[in-house]
Amino acid sequence: KTKINPELVTDTLHNFWKRTKAKEIGEHALDIFVGKSGDTGRLLSSVEDLKANDIKISQTYSVLKDDIEDSLEEYERNPEFAFPAQIRDHVPGIDRQNLGVIFARPEVGKTSFAAWLAGCYVKDKNRVAYWGNEEPVRKTRMRVAKSLTSKCKEEVLENKEEFIQQYKELALPYITFMDCVGTSIQEIEDYCVRHEQDIIIIDQLDKIRIDGEFSRGDERLKELYCRSRELAKRHNVAVWAISQASYDAHGRENIDYSMLDGSKTGKAGEADIIIGIGVAEHEEFRTIKFSKNKINGWHGSLVLHRDGERDIFI
Repeated sequence: KTKINPELVTDTLHNFWKRTKAKEIGEHALDIFVGKSGDTGRLLSSVEDLKANDIKISQTYSVLKDDIEDSLEEYERNPEFAFPAQIRDHVPGIDRQNLGVIFARPEVGKTSFAAWLAGCYVKDKNRVAYWGNEEPVRKTRMRVAKSLTSKCKEEVLENKEEFIQQYKELALPYITFMDCVGTSIQEIEDYCVRHEQDIIIIDQLDKIRIDGEFSRGDERLKELYCRSRELAKRHNVAVWAISQASYDAHGRENIDYSMLDGSKTGKAGEADIIIGIGVAEHEEFRTIKFSKNKINGWHGSLVLHRDGERDIFI
């Protein structure tokens, strides 16, 4: 199912025309300046043409026209995309236009946690787009399928036809997986223009390409997370960014956003909620720490059992 915004298409074409016309004017003016051309009439005609067609006024803001009742209604309700029951009593969920970050050290369970969340969203019939550039995304799809059906490898292989049918019924209409090595943030934004989504999961966001020149790596990451937050707001979706924890978090049970890899303040400043996953006292348990939470302000920790065979947390 695709969605085309006629106004966006018109604006894009109009802006492209303006840039092309401005380039032509600049090149012609340079030719006149260096003596390669004396056709000032053509130059003036091009300038007038640009002025005549430049009727749009650039405006990035919108004025709220509703009264406070709409804000009050939003304030009273729970977020649209609920967390699993094990978390919901402390933090209800996230909403459209929110940017969330999930981070941990390698092999602690970032993708397992993201797959678990994706499975829960799919059960609620939300449309999810999962962008994977860490492990091969077909493996992530299997993680989501196991989490959704609560089946381990032996249970899947014991009755493969039933597993396939369950996936087709429960997941296929609602979730799309993208293998996105080398993908840019602009491509993800373009996808959201064409396809109506509820939740975007980017695993890992730090590896997504962003155009521009940056003198330091933390500046690139800050801009990347800023663009991701703008994506969430502009396209009215919830965005989950999966990221690494720095070595400061190695072996720790509670990790907070000061241990985000590459950029401490820049990445954290853009997020509405940040979840750090640490290794608890017993290896099979994980500590889920909410170090930033603009949803309801709870900053506690939960210890959950990680069932790696089924990619679920209990």
